[in-house]
Amino acid sequence: SLLNKVEMAVQTMLLATSDPDVPSPGADNPSSSTSAHAPAPVPASVFHWKQQYFKKGVTGYKSESGASVKSSVCVKGHIMLDYPMVEIFGTLMNQGTIREFNPQIDSAKTKLKFGTCSFLESVKCFRIWPTATRDYINFVHWRLLEDGRIVIAAFSDKKYSDQFPPEEGTVRAEMILGGYLLTRVNNKT
Repeated sequence: SLLNKVEMAVQTMLLATSDPDVPSPGADNPSSSTSAHAPAPVPASVFHWKQQYFKKGVTGYKSESGASVKSSVCVKGHIMLDYPMVEIFGTLMNQGTIREFNPQIDSAKTKLKFGTCSFLESVKCFRIWPTATRDYINFVHWRLLEDGRIVIAAFSDKKYSDQFPPEEGTVRAEMILGGYLLTRVNNKT
């Protein structure tokens, strides 16, 4: 079901973004952000993150062997931002300002809402030669965790992708899992 997919996405995001060098506010209570009825997420041990670069304050990592789908690429980035977490969250969730974080996005539009914390979003990315323009239809869910962190998880779902076919000349891409984990660390996010 969609609820199970959402829960697995959230739990996998939490595991994939874990980093021993960044203190986790919930480290002393690991059950604070998990559900007893959640499906088993991808184990953290499968990711084997290796640093790829440090550029403009972002440390980029690539998983050496961790894709649950062998053809997928697993990457993550860490950055400390000297802004309140609520401002960063607001920028990420505002379809007019998301390009400040991701300049590849041409446009983002909500297609359907599922309550306060979940929605279906159409994201169109700029064409990068030699590929065609790409778009995504992603189910997005955000959650405030008991330890104060905010997780935003997004993934493509064929059921919804089929309801909103791509525009002429655009290739539909699939997001297996993407998102953000916002953590307050030393008065920064």
